[in-house]
Amino acid sequence: MITTKLFRVKYPSHPHSLTQYDYPYYYADLQFELGVLYAKQAEGLGGALSMYFDNALTAFEEALSVFRDGYPMEKAQTLFHWGATRNSMPEKTDESREEVIEVYDQALSVATKKNNPSLYAQIQISKSVVYNELPKTRSRAQEALGAANEALGLLSTEENTAEYARACVALSGACITYASLGEVGDDEALPRLQTSVSYSKEALQLVSPSFYAGLHRTAEKNRELAEAELSNRGLEI
Repeated sequence: MITTKLFRVKYPSHPHSLTQYDYPYYYADLQFELGVLYAKQAEGLGGALSMYFDNALTAFEEALSVFRDGYPMEKAQTLFHWGATRNSMPEKTDESREEVIEVYDQALSVATKKNNPSLYAQIQISKSVVYNELPKTRSRAQEALGAANEALGLLSTEENTAEYARACVALSGACITYASLGEVGDDEALPRLQTSVSYSKEALQLVSPSFYAGLHRTAEKNRELAEAELSNRGLEI
């Protein structure tokens, strides 16, 4: 027997006996893990081979064909990974980002802050990031801020250090976006930019550039952008 890492279930060790019809849950579980592996491989190659992204999405969709009925948390987890993989693909568009947000909302309708706070927070962080990638409007900036704050309210620096840092970076980016809107005056921009600097600095203290290079780099970039915007407006940090 083989035990999978994510859902801790066992299934027959003979691949030919594992079909969608005879062993639907185990089949879906394997497809999920296959999708995760393909997604990691794609990210490791820097998106150089899009077929790995395509393979990951196909595997997640195969898993969802089973998980949609009767397996709510597995469904939410798979939807989250599908969205994260789709938004990691090089050929992103505003339409694809909107689709990813819809998928995240589907996952959030199942994984709530009460029944799965960890997954809920992860999805909210990713949702904030996607909103911040779309063309800037007040409503989108507010959605990005709200999602990041939702995540921060559930995470702690002691138990969820990396995820907390991700939420800090998402919030700092959303604050910069909000402050940069043409309709936002100094009275609204000042607290947002100060918040951005504060949370960027907190993220930089929490994660090492050796282990979280991309996250550390984004936090540093957000800090510099927020401080520059404050200086341009003649405001103090």
